[in-house]
Amino acid sequence: MQSQMNQGEDNPKPEYTIHTHSGLLDLFANSIREQQLTHEAEESIFLQYGTLKNYPANKTIFVKGDVADKIAFIKSGQVRAVVTNPAGDETTLFYMGKANIFGSDSLVPNPVVVVNVETITPCELYMLPAKQFLEIWHKHNFPIQELLAHYLKRISLLSDYICCSHFTNAKQRVAYFLHSYANIHGRTISLTNEQIAAITGANRISVNRILNSLAQENIVKLEYKKIIVLNEEELINIFNGLGYFLD
Repeated sequence: MQSQMNQGEDNPKPEYTIHTHSGLLDLFANSIREQQLTHEAEESIFLQYGTLKNYPANKTIFVKGDVADKIAFIKSGQVRAVVTNPAGDETTLFYMGKANIFGSDSLVPNPVVVVNVETITPCELYMLPAKQFLEIWHKHNFPIQELLAHYLKRISLLSDYICCSHFTNAKQRVAYFLHSYANIHGRTISLTNEQIAAITGANRISVNRILNSLAQENIVKLEYKKIIVLNEEELINIFNGLGYFLD
């Protein structure tokens, strides 16, 4: 929407433009050809076209084996990808938080959900039909490389889980997980001991003991609901850099 500042007949009338979310999409479309698509551009797609839904904690969003026909953007909260064996035992593969997209299974031919996705905190999610998402993406000429980036990120998260399970020593598994998580999401890790235990296969008491030990060694700093990685080199030394797939 446009407004004008009238400064008199002898003066020019400078114009300024206030852009709504739909205007943002056009701005991003013009600039995206020369730079990487940002989270703001992705969020703008979901803000304009998606449906905002609120989910409580422990709510299953996608079920393995179902037809994958939606893609989701996390406005707030945290979800996890989880698999369950025939005995009913759960294994957490990875966590995703604010400004992440999940449901990329829906963007391939004959799409099927490959893992369960459930909330672990109350979440605000923008949901969008996958077909519509792709149409919007092509309409604004966004690069296909950015879609591939979501698949590569998931591959990275899954390879980290496989590599983490390679270590028989619990301290090595926890150290590797902290290192890989910090490498992707930053040095401040907002996960509980229980969540770390779920993905490393260690029990919660062992995780608590290991984290306290790392804090005493000034490798990490423990704060309320936060773990801050202080010394990444010493963290790597714990697992000797073995099996780090993405080096």
